[in-house]
Amino acid sequence: AWSNGPGFSFSARPFRVGAKSKGLKMSRISPVLDRLDQNLDQSLERLFGLLGIKSISTDPAFAADCRKAAAWLVAELKLIGFDASVRDTPGHPMVVAH
Repeated sequence: AWSNGPGFSFSARPFRVGAKSKGLKMSRISPVLDRLDQNLDQSLERLFGLLGIKSISTDPAFAADCRKAAAWLVAELKLIGFDASVRDTPGHPMVVAH
C-alpha cells in the first residue's frame, strides 16, 4: 500500500499495466507498458509524486504549484531521454517534450 498523506492511499492488486485488450494492436506501446510493469513500484511512486503537487489550475492561489508541476514533469521526462522544457503561455505554463 502507498500513502501520500492523510486521506490519500493506494493499495495495489496484482495487475498488468500492459495487458493487451482483445483485438487491440499495441506493438509500439508494448515496450513502454512492459517497462512500467517491471518497475511498477517506482512508476507508482513517480505518479504519486506528481499527484502530490497541488496544481489546481482554476485557483490562482496554486499558480506557483502549477509551475512546480511543470518543472517536475520536465525533470522526469529528461530522465527518460526526452528533450523537454517548460514554456510560458498567457495562462499557466505548458510542458513540451520530444
